[in-house]
Amino acid sequence: MIKRILLPLDNSQYADDAIELGSVIARKLDAELTGLVILDITGIERSMGLVPVGAIHYAEKIEKSIIRNTEDPINDLLARFEKNVFTARSAFEKKKPKGVLLRELFMNPFFMMLL
Repeated sequence: MIKRILLPLDNSQYADDAIELGSVIARKLDAELTGLVILDITGIERSMGLVPVGAIHYAEKIEKSIIRNTEDPINDLLARFEKNVFTARSAFEKKKPKGVLLRELFMNPFFMMLL
């Protein structure tokens, strides 16, 4: 029997539909639905490219700014997830790890179903 469902989320046009479908499935299976959004720090760091020695300070400031600006849409998405799942009366959990997507998924092997 499926007890937990992992629902990876992003800010695409399909996110709200995925949340709604995940909520329905979780309620029917009496399973806990976990909404997962990963902030890809490694990808942000790589996007900076090679930085000249004199510009490291400014590159770090830009990186922090990008992370701050990325966290707001992630928090909005998780708030929509929470509202939808709560309305559907399903058990839920929110996760917002920072790291590499595959590492985060495989570090949590207890999920039985991946939508």
